[in-house]
Amino acid sequence: MDTFLFFMGIAAYTMIILSFLTGMKILKVKYKIHRLIGIVAFTCASVHGLSMLYFYLI
Repeated sequence: MDTFLFFMGIAAYTMIILSFLTGMKILKVKYKIHRLIGIVAFTCASVHGLSMLYFYLI
């Protein structure tokens, strides 16, 4: 489970950076792709955060 949570955190951080770069128009993509990256990043970060709280706090 630790490896899954580690890679989930890395994936979320990478997608947040990618979303930032597409929003600043450094990387040119369509709005639909930018929005999809943001939604997936939010979902990934939420799963990572809630899993970390569940497994390491409780």
